[in-house]
Amino acid sequence: RGEVARLGDEVELEQVPQAGTGPDNYGYLNRIASIEGQLYVCGFRRQVCIRRDGRWQRFDAGMLEPLSARGSSFEAMDGIASDCIYAVGSGGQIWHYDGKAWRQCASPTNVDLHEVHCVSRDRVLVVGQRGVVLVGALDSWTTTVDPDFDEDLWGVAEFKGEVYLAGYGGLGRLRPGGVDVLDPGLGRGVLGYRLRMQGGLLWSIGNDDILCFDGKRWTEVVCPDNVP
Repeated sequence: RGEVARLGDEVELEQVPQAGTGPDNYGYLNRIASIEGQLYVCGFRRQVCIRRDGRWQRFDAGMLEPLSARGSSFEAMDGIASDCIYAVGSGGQIWHYDGKAWRQCASPTNVDLHEVHCVSRDRVLVVGQRGVVLVGALDSWTTTVDPDFDEDLWGVAEFKGEVYLAGYGGLGRLRPGGVDVLDPGLGRGVLGYRLRMQGGLLWSIGNDDILCFDGKRWTEVVCPDNVP
């Protein structure tokens, strides 16, 4: 519904203008991101908003699609600074904001892109459908697709010098020309989804599994609600 929840002592809901369903709205929001201390959201019809002065404001001039269009979608965004922000989404779209304007970058793929992680201005990681992995920046990208790890990818992060991947096929680590499928040592398969770094650890958060990795060992974190 285009709402953002602020969690503190109480839950406060904020409405992003023209986001969510309805005849005059642009559609669902898919991601919230904190970039250089500022909050951004992105979603359907390439909408992007920024939170300034206590309210959400439009931040998508030049790329927002009209309500009459069938519409594409931004699935994720990330950035190094306020003048280096990326948004990725359906049909292989990659957009970059340079501090003045958004422009669409040349993309080597037309599959949907689900996640972007900015390591530096010159090194950006993007993953998406059919196991596609893009590494590069702006209009220059290298593409890796490994037939042994070709399920949809939803998570990517660079942790201690290695690029880790998460998807419906499990967890993987990028290597030159391919992907090493990882065994976290649980004695069963793992359905991967998002990867996040926090507290010096890499976290894998999936539909049914939460794992953390210290660079040597994966540890399962059991949600109390899932204990019989």
